[in-house]
Amino acid sequence: MIHLIVTQLLFASAAIAAWRAAKSAAPDSLPALMLALAVASALLLWPQGAQDAFSSAALATVLTSALWLPLNMWRSAPMAGGLSALASFVTLSPLYFIESVGATVDQPLAVSTVLHIVAAGVAFAAFTLAALQSVVVVWLSLQIKRHRLGSYAGAGSLEDNERAWLGFTQVAWWAVLIAIVSGVPSVYDVLSQHLSHKIFFAVLAWLLLSALLLGRRFRGWREKTAAHWIVGGWLALWVAWLGTKLVLQSLQTTV
Repeated sequence: MIHLIVTQLLFASAAIAAWRAAKSAAPDSLPALMLALAVASALLLWPQGAQDAFSSAALATVLTSALWLPLNMWRSAPMAGGLSALASFVTLSPLYFIESVGATVDQPLAVSTVLHIVAAGVAFAAFTLAALQSVVVVWLSLQIKRHRLGSYAGAGSLEDNERAWLGFTQVAWWAVLIAIVSGVPSVYDVLSQHLSHKIFFAVLAWLLLSALLLGRRFRGWREKTAAHWIVGGWLALWVAWLGTKLVLQSLQTTV
């Protein structure tokens, strides 16, 4: 319980630090440092056997924050880090009401299965980060129209944030594709494994992301149009991963 409180406080501090840094023109490494500490605290002290939908949602947002750390050094996106920290803070809250149980594994997982699990986590994190960055781009565009961008000098220019969004989106495209392909060896019966909906929505998310990148290249889609497509794809991926797990968990508890 104490470590969960400390972790949430670290994520909250990272979000606040990111917001303050966005309103300051001086470079500030405090948000990244606080977020790194929060991610380390969450991953090192993660409850064993926490495999329910709420724990998976919390882990997904923590992985999003973790992925932001290296990607931010490649394409600066300070406000996306703050949003991921805020999302992690919110999704960790249900863990107060979930009892930790010992993890049980009947047999060792195949290498292909482990690779798929890792790829799926990275894919969801990358997609979430791209969706958050698209929200940042729309918000910055709105600030420009209202002549308020000068109040958020630390957020970076609209061009830099769009470049970061495009980079994150390309990473998400490859990550989702790898996750889908890596899951093929683990499929032996789609119906008995309850994978039909998961496969459908995962492929749908990838197709929406593909359409977005093509629209960006040939039609110049950006800002609100791009945000609508990527958020729609993110919702499809959410249903594929967390939504399916939540429905199956609900069905198991009612039987």
